[in-house]
Amino acid sequence: MSERAHGLPQVVSAYLLPLVLRSRFPAFLRVSSDGHIVERGGALARYGLQQAQIGQAATAQIGLLTGLLPHHGEPLHLSAVQT
Repeated sequence: MSERAHGLPQVVSAYLLPLVLRSRFPAFLRVSSDGHIVERGGALARYGLQQAQIGQAATAQIGLLTGLLPHHGEPLHLSAVQT
């Protein structure tokens, strides 16, 4: 984390991060340009994504990604997903 992430001193950011993680349950999938999952983590089970396997096609495993992948623009961020 940079010394002043979002304009905040590192000590403040370090204090806030655990507070946010206690009330939010972030999860992520990092997908390669060819549509395969290369990294995953966080609270996947909370969103029904625990079955997502690294090395496999994301759309074959997670139907809601069909039509969104392959994606060739800015990184795609889905802030609220219901599965």
